[in-house]
Amino acid sequence: PFHFGEGQNEKSSDQYPGDAPLTEPESRIAAQIAQKIHPKLFVAVHSGAEMIVTSPAYRKVTLDQMPKGIQKVVEYLHKEDCPSCTAGPASQVLNYLAYGCSMDYMFEQGFKNEENPTKPSQEHFSFTFETWQGDHHSFDENNKDEGDFEKEFGKENLNILKSQEKSFHDLKSKIGEDQFRCLSRFNPPPIMYEKTRAKWTKALFSTLNVVANELNNSAK
Repeated sequence: PFHFGEGQNEKSSDQYPGDAPLTEPESRIAAQIAQKIHPKLFVAVHSGAEMIVTSPAYRKVTLDQMPKGIQKVVEYLHKEDCPSCTAGPASQVLNYLAYGCSMDYMFEQGFKNEENPTKPSQEHFSFTFETWQGDHHSFDENNKDEGDFEKEFGKENLNILKSQEKSFHDLKSKIGEDQFRCLSRFNPPPIMYEKTRAKWTKALFSTLNVVANELNNSAK
């Protein structure tokens, strides 16, 4: 509900927010939890790009204008976990402003009042991980030869992956080119699934560690 409806409201727009905020049960549950516990950290996981973004998405802000703790998290993740990612406030790295998103709502609900934090210990963290941008190439299209894949995955796992990869690409003839393109854009195929999962699991634990250190240091 945070700044809901302030953006594009045409149903043909890819930013169309729907008829009302919190229409889905899981969204209402998340909102109730936020209002009850005022979370220090929130991470939303999306796909369709490769980004590490932080609140706000609804107004223009640059990373150097953000609280120091948030800057440290973004800079650490960008350096250690995803150097190829675009990183920074959502309003800076996207080419549009986004209204009514969960990341901004959770960031604002982290405060027990409407004032901005005045001390490091009051800082709150809200991020979105965009985990997959659909740049996959199949075994046949990849520059590696099969021997390279066998070294990477092992012979037995390679045979399983090749079978899964074939099944994945066979979907194109079953669901059509457009739907398969959408599927590939938002979902890593078998050959990339484990790498993608491991990469962002590491990023999540990095986030927990850096945020915990920031909060612990600020409380001393």
